[in-house]
Amino acid sequence: MKKQIEETLLTQTNLYSEAKRRYDELNKIKIQKEKALINYPDGKLHLVNRHGNATYYLRTDPSDRSGIYIPKTDIKKIRNYAQKSYDEKILKIINSELCNLDSFLRKANYCSCPKSSFNSNNNTKVTTKSESSAKSVSTTKSTTKSESSIKHNPNIGLYSNIGLKHRVNAVMNPNISDSSNTYLTQIQQVYSNSHPDFKSLVIPIDMSDDDYVSKWLSEEYIGKEISDSVPFYETDLKERVRSKSELTIANSLFKYGIPYRYECPLTLQNGYIIHPDFTVLNVRKRQVFYWEHRGMMDDPDYATHTVFRMKSYMNEGIILGKNLIITEETSANPLGTNEIETIIKTFLCD
Repeated sequence: MKKQIEETLLTQTNLYSEAKRRYDELNKIKIQKEKALINYPDGKLHLVNRHGNATYYLRTDPSDRSGIYIPKTDIKKIRNYAQKSYDEKILKIINSELCNLDSFLRKANYCSCPKSSFNSNNNTKVTTKSESSAKSVSTTKSTTKSESSIKHNPNIGLYSNIGLKHRVNAVMNPNISDSSNTYLTQIQQVYSNSHPDFKSLVIPIDMSDDDYVSKWLSEEYIGKEISDSVPFYETDLKERVRSKSELTIANSLFKYGIPYRYECPLTLQNGYIIHPDFTVLNVRKRQVFYWEHRGMMDDPDYATHTVFRMKSYMNEGIILGKNLIITEETSANPLGTNEIETIIKTFLCD
């Protein structure tokens, strides 16, 4: 009998495409921020923290260590200079990451990345029309057969070769010994390490998970009123819900650290307002899910209403398994805690 040969396949990945996507994304932001900085007025914002309260000063002279006081009533001016300060810090990190991304994309030998637009000082390189024409002629003459075949091969980067991921890390972070100190972390920390008042003034390009959750939960809403005739169920967060199963769902979400809103209003395209049982957040993916619990599926009228509800969700692009979670129960088949936790682990913890 012929012995079966066991094969170990590498996990499918596309490191080059992901790096190229990141490069293009950062380059777009870089261009936007550089244009914005041209239009900002001269001077820098100086924030003084006094007993937890921020006081703002404008410095137009580098030798001036005090600056001109800006009253908080001039919020437009403060916001403008705050965004300028944020953008300047972000641009330094973006330029550094773009340089390393450019280096990796070239060392990957895929010939899909445009010529580097950075010199050793991380300054933008301006190419004249004559230089562009000369470069075009030179590139055409020097293109080899192997480069051409690589450029047009649709399968390039589809599978990783051994050690490629480690080389990516080495090229992307050549001077970083702590793996947690990545460019992403640096970008997020520009916002995270800022004074709370400063955070409220700027529009960040990214933020940490903690900041994102805090901002998401801080958005105020008015839930659906619960009648006094409804049995009283109180969650671990001291919120009132309508049923024992909803109580179990809410406490399970809290147990696993999943941010949620109970019966937060959702306005549909036709202007009709519905209140999903739970609006929940997958923090890692920054994705919102809607969780509907159908607690009386043995009631024909209730079941008919749930079908209408499902159609309303689908018309909004809220699809079961994509961004919609449905749990059901009847009096004979109640919803179990193990089922709830399986759903949480599957959709909200990955």
